[in-house]
Amino acid sequence: TNDLHSYFKGYTHSDLGGYAKLRTKIKEIRKEAADKGIEVIHLDGGDWGEGTSFFHANEGVDSIRALNLLGVDV
Repeated sequence: TNDLHSYFKGYTHSDLGGYAKLRTKIKEIRKEAADKGIEVIHLDGGDWGEGTSFFHANEGVDSIRALNLLGVDV
C-alpha cells in the first residue's frame, strides 16, 4: 500500500478507497497467495497519515492503529 493519507472512509466524491474495502482486498490477496503456497509480506510505502481530519484529531494514533488492522507488516 501507499499514499493512504488516513482516508478511512474513502473519497467523498467517488466510491474509491476506504480502509474496509482495502482490508477486504488484502485478505483476498493473502488467501489466494496462501492457497498457492506463496508467503506474503505487506509493505506500506509511506504517506499513510496526514491527509484528513482523522489524522489530525489525535496526532495520528488512529492512523497507526488502522495500519495494524490492515495487517501491514513493515
